[in-house]
Amino acid sequence: SFALVDRASYHREELTNGLTVIVKTIPDNEVFALMVLGKNRSANEPEGKAGITDFVNRCLERGTATRTSAELADDLAAIGAQVTLYDNPYIPYDDRYTSRAFSFMKFETIEDYAPRGLALFSEVAFSPAFDSAEVENVRQSMIGVLRRQGSSPREVARDLFFGELFGGTPYSQPIMGTPATLAGITVADLRAHHARFYSPENTILAIVTSRPADEIMSWIASGPGRLANTGFVSQSPAVPAPPQQIRIVQVPLEKEQVALYLGAPTPGAGHADAIPLDIAAGILSNRLYLNLREKQGLAYSVGAGTDVDRTFGWFAASMGTGAENYRKGVSCILLELEKLSLDGPTAAEVNRARNEVWGRLMSAKLSAINQGFYLAVDEFLGRPLPYDQQLLGTLAGINQESVRRVAAQYFRTNAFVLATAGRIPPEEAEATQGQ
Repeated sequence: SFALVDRASYHREELTNGLTVIVKTIPDNEVFALMVLGKNRSANEPEGKAGITDFVNRCLERGTATRTSAELADDLAAIGAQVTLYDNPYIPYDDRYTSRAFSFMKFETIEDYAPRGLALFSEVAFSPAFDSAEVENVRQSMIGVLRRQGSSPREVARDLFFGELFGGTPYSQPIMGTPATLAGITVADLRAHHARFYSPENTILAIVTSRPADEIMSWIASGPGRLANTGFVSQSPAVPAPPQQIRIVQVPLEKEQVALYLGAPTPGAGHADAIPLDIAAGILSNRLYLNLREKQGLAYSVGAGTDVDRTFGWFAASMGTGAENYRKGVSCILLELEKLSLDGPTAAEVNRARNEVWGRLMSAKLSAINQGFYLAVDEFLGRPLPYDQQLLGTLAGINQESVRRVAAQYFRTNAFVLATAGRIPPEEAEATQGQ
């Protein structure tokens, strides 16, 4: 069993303007980290303007009300600041921080520069310039990224999966939008969306520091605490209807490889099944890796996982393989789902998966900025502060039967969404339909 020694103290406050602030004070901490979370990203994007939040975030580093893009870059460099406002397409899998549920801005500097850093980053987050020339540069670079991703089986299959699973609701839209939606977004649209989406009442601010909370709160009172409440009412995303049968969607690409996503809706963050499902998906992921990749050599990449919003979640198994192995790969995934639902896991598998969930989280939280990230996300998901202590207790209570039960309930082999991108021989596509 795990033990958690937490020397930090926590302060949570909702300001009169609606801004939620969390301060985690850690003795001897050397990095001042700040995370801004915007709630309900996809649900608040206007009709036909998918990708506008990502577009806004990419404009934030291109200048503020008082600083040009070059001046801002110089001022950030002068305090050794690290800023992350969007997913870097060149770093594989760092997109686990990128979500339809929320948007993020991450900032870190050394504690010596904390007051300057907070003032500067508040300007970046809340007073951007949206200079029209900079906006055009951002638009072109985003369209370039989308065009590259449009030939990636993994990216196409994933967007297709979301499109089908959440059909007709905001979650079906891609996070970066499409070249068509980006082309239609004006500077005025960006300004309006920024003012609404990052209004105090739709924003969570999490700070990790060695300084006492009251010192930080006094800085915030004279900075973001003075922003006006806009009366903005955040939209919540619609809960997806679970598939009643097998739904298959495919996009042909002129690529030798095929990527697929297979999954279904699951309960949200507050549901008692959410953590057992995470463990079940971890066990499934390990089995898929062992059997499909190591033993049979059927896949370049394979895995499974869950994700959650507040009121719903989803699980997905994904695979990248050669076109000739596509049908066998799908059959193997379904077989593993069935075995886990019927026979359940071994005690050793449950133990390993629990250790992996905890280990992943603890290694992610080695950096102050990721501690800030998870503080804000846990607040958004309605989890208590500090959440790690509760998570430990929940993990300890998960056993073989609880994993088998959630697998049987949610990993159904007769009702799921299967999204595929790549070169699928026509007879393969038909054969899968008939499975």
